[in-house]
Amino acid sequence: MGPPTARGGYGEGANVSVVKGGPGLAHATAGWWRTAVTVFIGVLVGILNGLLAVGGTLLVPASVHVLKMTQRKAHGSSLWVILPTSMVSLYVYQTRHGVDWGSAWKIAAGGAVGGLLGAWLMRYVSGLWLKRLFAVFMLIAAVRMAFG
Repeated sequence: MGPPTARGGYGEGANVSVVKGGPGLAHATAGWWRTAVTVFIGVLVGILNGLLAVGGTLLVPASVHVLKMTQRKAHGSSLWVILPTSMVSLYVYQTRHGVDWGSAWKIAAGGAVGGLLGAWLMRYVSGLWLKRLFAVFMLIAAVRMAFG
């Protein structure tokens, strides 16, 4: 009798084995674990966004190193994730009168134009250079925050 198969039976005729990582219990466990890790990263991003307004920035390295996304997909996913976390955080800040709306609207308008230009430019930057530019940006921001 052969090993258990993805179809739940035994035998040599099955095309995928659970032992080899086919769509059986092992695959379901790996999918569950990845989902749990992904949700946990989301919770951390939400906390950091609400507390420090930097959740999306920290999501990129987590997406690349933990979730094994490409640099481009990590950047794009970060932009999507930051939308709902920012809206929730904005609501809480606004209820405590923590938003300078006059400045925020102007910065948002400039940010929309800059976002369009940055996304357009990203097409011309390799994944390696995108990673390097992001690392330099993070280092400069860290030094300025620590010593500025």
